[in-house]
Parts: sequence; structure tokens; C-alpha cells
Amino acid sequence: MNGVALAFQNAGKGSEKELISTIETKLKTSLETSLKDIYSQAGITWEQDYFNYTFAEQLKSLAIDNYQAQTNQFIQTAKNLLTTYQAAMADSVWANNSNNALVETLTQLITDTQAKVDEGLKQFQLASASDDFLNLVYSGSAELPNSISAIWESMNGTIDMFGQSTSYMMNAVLPSLDPNLVKQDNGTVIFSNDFVQAHPLIFDAATALANSITQLANQFFNVTEDL
Repeated sequence: MNGVALAFQNAGKGSEKELISTIETKLKTSLETSLKDIYSQAGITWEQDYFNYTFAEQLKSLAIDNYQAQTNQFIQTAKNLLTTYQAAMADSVWANNSNNALVETLTQLITDTQAKVDEGLKQFQLASASDDFLNLVYSGSAELPNSISAIWESMNGTIDMFGQSTSYMMNAVLPSLDPNLVKQDNGTVIFSNDFVQAHPLIFDAATALANSITQLANQFFNVTEDL
């Protein structure tokens, strides 16, 4: 799991820029062409300034809606992971061998992220509408630092680092405790069913961590089909 965040981040930035460019340029051009045709056929005077204003305002509204939706997804993913880590503390093997600061770190991350999102939402709502507002929400600026990218990078990077502690648990601690473990030639460890059933909370936490990294990647790439 270590390093996965950076790979997702680099891939995401490219796809993000491409989609944002499509929305902010091609969409407006296509919409304007279609509406001009409709207005012409209906004998209605085309007001370019009004169209520009309306497009920018609607784009701002959609971008802010998406900001709220995606950051809420990020935070909920972290909350779900926190629940599994808190539960795993009930297993003495986890409590005695894992870095218990993971729970504290994740709790603080959620609190800090929510504060950044709340502040970011206020800042974006006060910002002037523009044709590049979607890019502003996703990439931010010096004056608007709490962008979707910044929120995601902070949260995803921290959760990805949890893989170091959990990998130690899965690769070093647990194998020494399972007498019926099977180790394949390529080094892959297969725990016995009895051992897994005896420590379900630990395996739930490890699975939740892997799923969280995947979910955060999917949530970030969803720039979104709705837009």
C-alpha cells in the first residue's frame, strides 16, 4: 500500500486537468452554439453578456456542490476506517503490537479536514463566479488553499502511510502467531481459517485500509460525470 497515494495523485492530476478543460471550454462553446441557434429560430435577441454571467454562476453552483459532495466522501471514508481501527484495539494482539497512535492520528486528521472543508466552502461561496471556477475548486490558489486536490492529498497521504504500520502487523507479527500458516514460494502468506476467525477485527482493519485507499482514488477521479 505504501506509495500508492503518490501514484494515484500523479495520475489524477492529468485526468483532472483534461476533464476540467473539457467542461470549461468545450461545454460552454457547445452550449452557446446550441442556444444561439434556438434564439435565432425563435427570433429572440441574443444577450452575450447575460449568457456569460449565467454560465459562470451556474458553473460556480455546480462546482461548489461537487466540492461538498467529494470532500464529504473523503471524510466519510476516513470515518469508516477509524471505526475499524478502534474496533481492532479490542484484540490484544493489535493492542500490544500496533502503533496505537494510528487511532489518534486518524481522529485528528478527520477533525482538521472538516475544519479545512468548512473554511474552504465559505471561501468559495464568497469568491466571484468565473468560467474557470471549476478549476479553482479543484486546484485552488494562494487565496483559496482548501481545494479538493489539497484536501485529498492531505487525507490520502496520511491514510497511505498507515500501510507501514499495518503491513508490519500482517507481515511480521501475525505470521509468528499462526501455527497453521502457509507460506508460498513467492513469499505470499496465507493465514489459516481458524486464525482469521480468531482475530476478525485485525483482518477487518487491514481490509478496510486497502479499501479506503481504493475508495479515495475513485472519489478523486470522479470529477464528475454529473458535471
